[in-house]
Amino acid sequence: MTLTAIMNENRPLTLVIMAAGLGSRFGGDKQLANLGPSGETMLELSTISAYKAGFTRVVLVIRPELEAELESLFCERVKTQVSSTFQYSFCYQKIDDLPAEALSHFDNFDHRLKPWGTAHALWCTRHTVKGLMAVINADDYYGDTAFELLAQGLRARPLEWMLVAYPLHLTLSEHGGVNRGVCRVVDGVLQGVAEWTQIRQEPQGLVGLCDGVLGIFC
Repeated sequence: MTLTAIMNENRPLTLVIMAAGLGSRFGGDKQLANLGPSGETMLELSTISAYKAGFTRVVLVIRPELEAELESLFCERVKTQVSSTFQYSFCYQKIDDLPAEALSHFDNFDHRLKPWGTAHALWCTRHTVKGLMAVINADDYYGDTAFELLAQGLRARPLEWMLVAYPLHLTLSEHGGVNRGVCRVVDGVLQGVAEWTQIRQEPQGLVGLCDGVLGIFC
């Protein structure tokens, strides 16, 4: 193993969890919903998976009013399953925390009720996160393998962007069509991501809509 490989192997990994959403369609804070097999939240399951894969720190992007409940969750449940050196911290996603160029377009933010989205959430971590990091949503389930692949990829190619994708047929639902970002990959390099909606299994194969046009996956 080269010196560079050894150095990368020992570099700390940070997991950024996007947990500031309002859960408008869900009807409440999905990031606090007990959905796991033993009543765990999705972010709780992800944190444990990340720890097992070698991540050493979690940064949660939240709304200020969620901090007390999330602090209790980590102190009472998560910290009992990780080492004492595992760290976690909170970062607020504030509506008015924007680049100067964006702020120049607003007199006030009275019209805005929801956070600005994923890119804005990541912007809000700029003073908190340094070094190698992965970014996930608090309300999705990823599984142990996803975090193992992320850890391996970050350490093998620390200067590259990457994502973990799933075989499409494993992400379908028995309860109707699903919407997915479908990756186009050539020789292991991502060429693009297309938004498909209403993907479902039909007798002729997987079908869905892309730009409103019905298509069949080969």
